Amino acid sequence: MALEALGPTVRLVPVDASDRPDLASALGVLTAPATVVFDAAGRVLAANHGFAAADRLAGQLAEAPTPSGPESRLPVRSERG
Repeated sequence: MALEALGPTVRLVPVDASDRPDLASALGVLTAPATVVFDAAGRVLAANHGFAAADRLAGQLAEAPTPSGPESRLPVRSERG
């Protein structure tokens, strides 16, 4: 499944746990890969430790509430070194 097919309300933000151990710890990430699914308000909806198949992620995203407006979107800050 292509990310584009999920629409503009889904964002993929890669985080390298070795670069951000604070964030990995806060999210309970102990393995790589790991995927954490958030809602538009920043609440954790699901956490996958290890590989998560596309159908699993699609199901988790399908259960997420739909954002109601621009104010409900998370700001995305990308840091690359």
